[in-house]
Amino acid sequence: MSEEWDAVFEMPPLGVDLGRQRARLLADIEQLAALSGGTLTKRASAIRTRVRNTSIRVGVIGQIKAGKSSTINALTRRAGLLPSDVNPWTTVVTRLHFGHPTGKNSGAIFRFFNDAEWDRLANRGGRLGELTDGLLEDYKREKLGEQVAAMRARAELRLGTKFAHLLGKAHRFEQVTPELLAHYVAAGDDPEARIASPTSGRFADITHSAEIFFPQEPFGFPLTLIDTPGVNDPLLIREEITQQSIENSDHFIVILSAHQSLSKSDVRLIRLLKALNRDRFVVFVNRLDEIRNPADNIEPVRQKVIENLKRELDGKEISVVVGSAAWANFALTGNEELLDRNALNSFVKARGLTEPAKALDPTHHIDDPARAEAYLASGMQELMEVMSDMVQYGPAAKAMEEAQADLLAVARQAVERSQIRLTLFDESGSEFRPLASAREVKDMAELVATGAKDARAALSATAESVFDLSVREMTKSVDGFIAEQTGVLQAALSRAKRGTTIGCDVDPLRRDLEFKFTDTFNRLRERLVNEAREFEVAIRDTLPEKIRDRIASVKFSTTALSVLAPQMDSLYRTVSVELSASWLNLIFGGSPQKVNQALKSVREQFLQMTTDMVASSRVGVFETIERVTEEFRGDADAQLHELAGITASGDEYSEFELQKRKALREQVRSDLISAERLVESLANAQHAAKRKNEAA
Repeated sequence: MSEEWDAVFEMPPLGVDLGRQRARLLADIEQLAALSGGTLTKRASAIRTRVRNTSIRVGVIGQIKAGKSSTINALTRRAGLLPSDVNPWTTVVTRLHFGHPTGKNSGAIFRFFNDAEWDRLANRGGRLGELTDGLLEDYKREKLGEQVAAMRARAELRLGTKFAHLLGKAHRFEQVTPELLAHYVAAGDDPEARIASPTSGRFADITHSAEIFFPQEPFGFPLTLIDTPGVNDPLLIREEITQQSIENSDHFIVILSAHQSLSKSDVRLIRLLKALNRDRFVVFVNRLDEIRNPADNIEPVRQKVIENLKRELDGKEISVVVGSAAWANFALTGNEELLDRNALNSFVKARGLTEPAKALDPTHHIDDPARAEAYLASGMQELMEVMSDMVQYGPAAKAMEEAQADLLAVARQAVERSQIRLTLFDESGSEFRPLASAREVKDMAELVATGAKDARAALSATAESVFDLSVREMTKSVDGFIAEQTGVLQAALSRAKRGTTIGCDVDPLRRDLEFKFTDTFNRLRERLVNEAREFEVAIRDTLPEKIRDRIASVKFSTTALSVLAPQMDSLYRTVSVELSASWLNLIFGGSPQKVNQALKSVREQFLQMTTDMVASSRVGVFETIERVTEEFRGDADAQLHELAGITASGDEYSEFELQKRKALREQVRSDLISAERLVESLANAQHAAKRKNEAA
């Protein structure tokens, strides 16, 4: 496996603008930490940690044999990154970290299922077992049991006596090769087929996830590519794992093949991404090089996919890029094996790519100009441009926006602290003039602490009441849908001929729940911001008037509250009425009683989804409320102690410390100038970002 990237062409890397913003923020944080005698170091360090831990997370989802691995290789500009012949029956999620916050830039970690996960998967049938629990008669569950037993037997045959000891463990390596990777992520066989080689994909059946580490290049911002398994496996194992990947991704690339029409699973996945407000995704149609007359057919292929998606998505627009990972990998390596030069040359000529390609290699570093032409023809640059536009307004960008606002607030505190320190002594530096006594500071700090505690309780109560109301509203929606579908399905059953599959489209319910919860969450976010501002004023009003202006820079971080987002990924889960026709026939069973039983199960599944949706959203909201109120209390406390010229613990400065502070008046003046410049710079950057967002 290549850990070196092919620095062949000159082009803006994905996320470069965010990367520049990140670099500026980190530099500003270091500058801020050095001001105010280092008293802001802890606060600056917390912002630094958030900035460094932020990455762009891109999920890659693809049809089997659509060329997902070769596309990832081309995107990362590492032609040998993933073996392109990894068998599609893998169930492993592979995370490729470029610029991991730990600084780790090589090696891999392979984690195995633990005992509980394996028991659920291999003894109880995983997600499919849960979906059909109570809906199938014993003899009809034999089919599921056979599939489960085959999977369990295969794992035990490959691993022998080591099998039980490996569950819950992890294997770590400093270097990774394609052969090593294949042992963990390539299952190597159809789950229903006999094992050709017990050593092929030896650990793949019990491997839950793989993490592989690289330097950040060629990306402009730390990025994690999440390579998901395929779809349509008998036990819904990969469907469930793909759902987990969606929950942990910010953006998506859906890879299709120019040879294959959109399958039901493809359409359903794309529909769900769209329905769940996942507008941050692009469809890449690969294998353009393998169709007849690529130059003539690229637009028909693109339009066909666009029209199909429009039809399935009620006219909604989706970004579609058509290209060839094979052409991209030739461009990166110069390897002409299996390359049809004539087809490539014809495409380049017809699309007028010869002149634009010269800009990719202005220094003529590459002997063969066809490689730069092939890169443009591959669609990779277009795909990167679409992704770059997306990430500018995604979660990573919002995290940078929040960090910038937080840093600006702390920089304003640095200005106030420098001003306070200059006020504590007269111009000669001979007289110490505290603005408040130690006792007064203690009393004011207690008032602020009480106010912050009350604010936290009130904001939490607001959130709790809104979430409770949301659960009730969504329960009504679920019950209304089930009541309606009971009549529809009973009528359909009475008219159905023998062998007809009875189905139930639950996507309208998903869209309704998504709309209701998003609307409720947006109103909650607005209430939290407004209430935080009201508490900020109320807390400041409890302090003496002469003190209020001295802590004007201490505020609740309303930006952190304003960028909160609802967590709706649980809505992606497959429910029992979305299984294949063979399973649906078993579930509904051709009787009104079976229909009622199936819909009762659907109700329970959707109510669980709404419960999980609210629970995961609560975590983010309550953690943010706690952080915002605690930071406000800490910032105000530190500022108040500056007024009395005492330490954060409440001790008066020693005579030595006072003399030292007198001598440092010039340093304080310098700090004040630096802090004011930093405030101006951050404020200008914030205004520029706001104008950019408004324009978008």
